Amino acid sequence: MKNFIDIESGRLLLDGGMVFFCGMGCDEIERSDLVVTDRLNMKNGWVFWSSKNQKIEGIEINLALLFFCGNLRQIGFAFVDFSSGSSFDLKGLHDKFLMGKFGFPKINNERMLSYAFDWGELISEFDPRGGQANIVISWVK
Repeated sequence: MKNFIDIESGRLLLDGGMVFFCGMGCDEIERSDLVVTDRLNMKNGWVFWSSKNQKIEGIEINLALLFFCGNLRQIGFAFVDFSSGSSFDLKGLHDKFLMGKFGFPKINNERMLSYAFDWGELISEFDPRGGQANIVISWVK
């Protein structure tokens, strides 16, 4: 089975074939089959879109797309179906998933697990202020 992310390029692959990459334009995603459920314009160049009921490797996720000046710069997602109900426990599931794919990370603590690549970072994080757990792909190129 193919990884959900190409570690050489940082491209994210959803089940069904949709591929996301650094700099991908809003217009390109608009022309795709992706259903965007929410849109928020921060009025400073940043735009946030979300899409529910997506899948990676058979796991249902909610997806967040962050654009700067119309170009994709970051993607976040979280598993939808988990039994404990705790966001902190959800972070543990995210961590286990990523370590199963990529091994032991560069940073691993209670709040964050982080992998560094030439193209950017792949992070599993828990935000204690917001109480949310996410996997985040941030591109630097």
